[in-house]
Amino acid sequence: MKQSKLVEILKRLTKEELSVLDRHLKSLHVASSDNYRIFKALQKVILKSPDKLDLNSIKKTYFSDMADKGFSNMLSRVGRIVVDWMVSYDVLQSAYEKELQLVRSYNQRGLYKQATQLYRKLEKRWTAESKLDLNHYKYLAQLYHLQYYSDNPIKYEEGGILLDKLVNASVNRFVEQGQFYQIEMVNWGRIKKYDYSVLILLFEKLKAVIPSTSISEAGASLFRALQDDDLPALELISASLMQGEFKTETELHSLIGFYCLNCARRFWRKGIISESDLISDLYDYCLETGILLQNGKIPRVRFFNIIGSLGTIRSYDYMTEFIERWISYVETSHTESVYALAMAENCFIHQDYDRILSYVRDVTYEDIESRTRAICYTCVAMYEDKDFDEALLYTQIHNNRRFLKRHQDELSIAAYEGRSNFLTVLMLLSKRRYKTMNIDLSAYKHLHYRTWIKTHL
Repeated sequence: MKQSKLVEILKRLTKEELSVLDRHLKSLHVASSDNYRIFKALQKVILKSPDKLDLNSIKKTYFSDMADKGFSNMLSRVGRIVVDWMVSYDVLQSAYEKELQLVRSYNQRGLYKQATQLYRKLEKRWTAESKLDLNHYKYLAQLYHLQYYSDNPIKYEEGGILLDKLVNASVNRFVEQGQFYQIEMVNWGRIKKYDYSVLILLFEKLKAVIPSTSISEAGASLFRALQDDDLPALELISASLMQGEFKTETELHSLIGFYCLNCARRFWRKGIISESDLISDLYDYCLETGILLQNGKIPRVRFFNIIGSLGTIRSYDYMTEFIERWISYVETSHTESVYALAMAENCFIHQDYDRILSYVRDVTYEDIESRTRAICYTCVAMYEDKDFDEALLYTQIHNNRRFLKRHQDELSIAAYEGRSNFLTVLMLLSKRRYKTMNIDLSAYKHLHYRTWIKTHL
């Protein structure tokens, strides 16, 4: 049976969100209703083992008397209910969105006194906030807009002041958000080799005639760091970030954290900075404040990317302590296997090949991606052990390639080809010890551990 939108949404909800949705559906339907029963059946599987969810099995178990068309319609019906709940839930989770909607609702119903009371309360609270936040002028502008462009008599009572506040908040919002769009044009243009120079120049001209704000000035420092490789500018904005000038758990806080990290790593690669303290400090700060976390957890792929990046500039012992400190925060149900792979990566980066096998052997891996990653580390360890039986390495490589082939559909094209090609090249490297041959790495679009291989050519 074709996967439904309902299932896709439910799989993306957190345990807490599923619990809130459960209470919402219970308030709409009796426990014996089809709508509530299908939700409970899906919730049960998703909380236990979402990858094993099978709609055909659920239909057979709970709705065997229902026609396929009726079952499909039920999924669509409950899906629409869940979509409506998801929108209202997200609005209610944002104090800004919730209260702005309430001002709008009051004005639309002619409850001008209540709208104005809430308006004054919000204006006082939001203008008093000291931490820098892109939402500050964004929501103030919306608040003033809701009051001015309504039938609320407040705009007549305040004379020209309300429109003045609306325009100023909107201009400040424009220059702040525009500054970070300009930064992203430098960042994304460099990644995708896309020319944004006309737009970047246009915004430079606009900035010359628009008054700056504290946020746009901070963004200008970040822009200079990214655009001009300005180290003092990077150090300035990084210090502002780590000294707590920006409101945490906001888009601005996360953006600056990511930009500073990417810029610092780039400076390291280009030799602009030679000390690793700034990069390490930024990683620590971004982890401790949640910038690199999602729902309180570090995504597994991101965790390995951090180890790969930080490991190249920090010692084996430093990385061991780092892994042990953060492993419990990784989003996984197989902490042991993630730890094994993280330590194997640590050994690999620091050329401590003798320790790799002790980490990756006798471990149950959570998926094919993890297991094939362990396979590559195992082969590296065997290759680097000069006393290891060469025939045993060849056998290991052949067996691993067959394993990869069997599970090809469970990996992305880049992962499958990258690891398969790595095993092929490793075999050639091993044979090259005894026979002169040329290995052309340009023939392999996807090739894992390319840098390591180059050091052995």
